[in-house]
Amino acid sequence: MVGGVGISERVPVDSLAVRDVIVFQRPDKPSEQVVHRIVQLAVGSSGQVQINTQGDANTVRDPWTLTIRGTLPTGCAGRSP
Repeated sequence: MVGGVGISERVPVDSLAVRDVIVFQRPDKPSEQVVHRIVQLAVGSSGQVQINTQGDANTVRDPWTLTIRGTLPTGCAGRSP
């Protein structure tokens, strides 16, 4: 939802799961934050978590794969229009 309000908190990467909603900086426009759902989550050979996301209103996945460690992503606890 464009223009909605979200409440979020930092969570450990290893607590994330498919279907969780996260807040992250858009890789191609780092000045923008995105609130999208995790659609695929894997651990790469280096041990880093790799995340694919998709907006609920979108028919296709986002064109990037996020590689995240620590508590960088933020879990979104809820949204309001």
